[in-house]
Amino acid sequence: MSDFKHNPNKGNLFKNKYKEEGSKQPDYKGSVALPDGTQKEIAAWVNTRTNADGKEEHFFGLTLSDKQEKKVESPVESPVESPVAAAPVKDSGLPF
Repeated sequence: MSDFKHNPNKGNLFKNKYKEEGSKQPDYKGSVALPDGTQKEIAAWVNTRTNADGKEEHFFGLTLSDKQEKKVESPVESPVESPVAAAPVKDSGLPF
């Protein structure tokens, strides 16, 4: 899906299912293509304001940013264990 590109003047927004309550993360995230075909990321926050009649209105605050390359996480390799030197053995009287 990372190779998907929108046609110019097209895009999408999805609810941010990873948003933590009270955080400043966007409520919606997606991508959009500008008229020249440049791919951008879009983020939207649901905001509230009071209009001239004293009623609350909801609106979206939007931000466009350059498309970020997704990092591919490599598996964490366990540290190489160094060989442990054997503890000296006291003479047990055995011939070998």
